[in-house]
Amino acid sequence: MKGYWHIVAFIAFVNSVSATYHFLFSILGYTWLFWLYKRRRIKLRVCIMSIVIGMAAFYLIYNVKSHAVSTPIPKQDTLQGKIVSSISNNDAGISFTLRDLNDQLIEVFLFERDAKQLKEIKTGASCTMKGNVQEPQQATNPGQFDYKNYLANNGIYWNITLDDRDPIQCEGESWLQFIYSIRQNIVVKTKDVLSPLTSSWLQALLIGEKMGIDNETEELFQRWGLSHLLAISGLHVGIVIGILYTTLVKFHLVTKEKAQWIIILFLPFYAILAGGEPSVWRASMMTAVAFLFLKAGKKISLTDGLSILFLVFIIVSPTMLFQIGFQLSFIVTFALLLSKKIFSGPKLFVALRISLISQLIVLPFQLYYFFFFNPLSVLVNVIFVPYFTFLVIPLMFLLLFLTYTFPLLAKLMDSLFIPTHEMMLRVLEWMDQSLYFPWVIGKLSPILFISYFFLFLFFMKYLSAERERQAFRYGLILVCFLFILSIKPFFTPYSTVTMLDVGQGDSFVIELPYRRGIIVIDAAGSIGSDFQTATDKTYRQIIKPFLYAKGIRQIDSLILSHEDIDHVGSVPYLLDGFDVKQIVTSRYFNISKTTKKNLKDSGVRVTKLVEGEYIDIKGYSFLALSPTSDNGTSNENSLVLFTELGGLRWLFSGDIGNKSEREMINNYPNLKADVLKVSHHGSKFSTSDQWLERLKPKIALISVGRNNQYGHPAKEVVSKLKNQGIAIVRTDQHGSIRYRFTGKKGTFSKYLP
Repeated sequence: MKGYWHIVAFIAFVNSVSATYHFLFSILGYTWLFWLYKRRRIKLRVCIMSIVIGMAAFYLIYNVKSHAVSTPIPKQDTLQGKIVSSISNNDAGISFTLRDLNDQLIEVFLFERDAKQLKEIKTGASCTMKGNVQEPQQATNPGQFDYKNYLANNGIYWNITLDDRDPIQCEGESWLQFIYSIRQNIVVKTKDVLSPLTSSWLQALLIGEKMGIDNETEELFQRWGLSHLLAISGLHVGIVIGILYTTLVKFHLVTKEKAQWIIILFLPFYAILAGGEPSVWRASMMTAVAFLFLKAGKKISLTDGLSILFLVFIIVSPTMLFQIGFQLSFIVTFALLLSKKIFSGPKLFVALRISLISQLIVLPFQLYYFFFFNPLSVLVNVIFVPYFTFLVIPLMFLLLFLTYTFPLLAKLMDSLFIPTHEMMLRVLEWMDQSLYFPWVIGKLSPILFISYFFLFLFFMKYLSAERERQAFRYGLILVCFLFILSIKPFFTPYSTVTMLDVGQGDSFVIELPYRRGIIVIDAAGSIGSDFQTATDKTYRQIIKPFLYAKGIRQIDSLILSHEDIDHVGSVPYLLDGFDVKQIVTSRYFNISKTTKKNLKDSGVRVTKLVEGEYIDIKGYSFLALSPTSDNGTSNENSLVLFTELGGLRWLFSGDIGNKSEREMINNYPNLKADVLKVSHHGSKFSTSDQWLERLKPKIALISVGRNNQYGHPAKEVVSKLKNQGIAIVRTDQHGSIRYRFTGKKGTFSKYLP
């Protein structure tokens, strides 16, 4: 089997994917396996081993997924179990994973606890608590991060949230708590001695604690393909081993043989200390395996070692296969190992090749999970990878040592590091502002995912064989493949109207045929902790991912009904992150001074409408039905629009009340609408019987938050709609709603079943 374990690992991988997505993956994998056997590239035992282990992998993953469907919700009011994870702290409270008496994993969130009670909550502690166990909230919009699926991929299917009124008692701890206490001690100690900037980077790079790194910095690194620098990997493990081995041997503390055993025993300890991410486990265990083979006097190739380690991981913890960190860690390492033939020549060119291959191999994952990639990230990696490799990470280890031994010297070195690191971050921020041109392609389907890898494998095959002409040909095909994906929407005749689930707010996205234009009606925002200012939460978690998943970077018209946060809170972020050509509002919409300046600087055209005026957007006409005059309130001043899309008459009503409804009934006696966007999230002060009788809608769209404090939609409004035989679709029950049409025919669909 020597030299063939990567084939076994690949067959196990495609079978695992088949258990989740489609049996086609297994068919392709086995077809390739039999082709290798027929061409006498592999022996019969390799073929048999691949089939057996592949079937075992299929069973393991299928069993995990079946368990997710069949697992019953715990019914008991009192929940008992043992804490089996580290304790995660944040500003709001703490969270951990509990294994209950039925051997089910439950994610627990605790808020507003006193310090004495928090001290009792430790890894390995047996706990008793009272509360309602619920299913985690799943994604309700295309492109949105699916937290329920994320937990399921970690074997967790339920969660429970406790506040200060819910009782919880814990006692005891496990040996893991000792390691986690060291981790916590490092956090506290470095915060006390070092500056906030340095301590946050030290914690992130050495022990995987990223709480000190703000979201803006993490997103900045993600945009430039530098997220791998924030994940503890082989680089960190190599530095740790180098420091430990040098200290033990060069200072004659132990013999070389004993030093190797110490390192083998230390590596699992460091993997847990560093947060237990797949990348650090992969690097630690691969190094430990290499040392064990060395001590046994046997040789093992790096690809065989990595392949065996991959198989061990999916056997021990099958759900790990679905973690993006695990996927990227193994796929990038495999790619670099298989490409080692081309890593020769001047160091700069080697660095460029490593960066290019790494970016190419993660590109389909980038498109599948984040829907875009940054072409210039290859060059940025060449700058920042050496900076972190040769300066930042070694310095962080040195600072950690000095923090405990010579704190004054640590402070001195800290003061020297701060200006250097701030300068590098400013350089990256400048590049982000001046040179950031993301290639937004949209979500990659599994079939296209496979197609990309087939092309990439041929590219690498010829590149490794130094057949530059053939390699260039497949490289060009790869670029054309991505280009075709990005222009695909310009060749589709279908249009869509999507009511996004943005909670207690409104946001519609209209995609015209052949990507003729993109129209966004309202862009809800989230309200901050002060209950007055808007945050980017809704934009970051829902609106932007949806637009990126659709391959959208340009918005032709952004229509704003009125100036309330639940309708326009995400507008500043849209203006900053997308190419907005035009904003359409009512004449009585109050635009803030800051927004006016932003609009002027970006050259966005502003069109203001009053009742009776039309606006043509890429061949589609929108008629303003209201307001006729300044009604004194933002809700009654909502811009109400009528249009026809896909053979249906649509009425977008903003947050108008009964007063505006009566005015339109009088002004437009023949007004009819097939689809009504119910005003003000179903408030009882709108959607009168007279309004419904005049419009005679067939479908009512209600954009409303789950369990909202206003009681929307009002029971009387729902009753009115039902009494008149109007079909109701609600974002709080059905998630986002999509109407897909071509010409004058289309169909509605709900994101949630």
